[in-house]
Amino acid sequence: MSNTAAKRQRCAALRKDGQPCQALAMHTGLCIAHGPQANVWRAQGGSASRTANRAAKLLPGFLRPIVDELVEAIRQVHEGTLEPKRLSAMAAAANAVANLFTKGELEERLREIEQRANEYDHERARWNGAARWGA
Repeated sequence: MSNTAAKRQRCAALRKDGQPCQALAMHTGLCIAHGPQANVWRAQGGSASRTANRAAKLLPGFLRPIVDELVEAIRQVHEGTLEPKRLSAMAAAANAVANLFTKGELEERLREIEQRANEYDHERARWNGAARWGA
């Protein structure tokens, strides 16, 4: 342990077992686990890794309103204010849009892979020709 860490103040809080907390204190006199924002941070913890949040980050901006409308429609069907058939039609249309988007993205990725493969083939042919002719 460095001299700086040894000189730092320890947390003033008690652990659940009644013993003094041994963690280093922040400017508040408490460690990060006992600080005033600890409960807020715990509540937020893992939110970035939640499946829904990760999926939302991958979703293109123009599709977000569609997803929001579908979620609202699900709530309305649950409450009985929207016919399930309308939700089904909305979901089918959203699925078609998602399929088109996915196909377009795959086409774009395939073109990029093909371009890189062609560049690699040209580069390899250039170097094989140079080695063969002693250049």
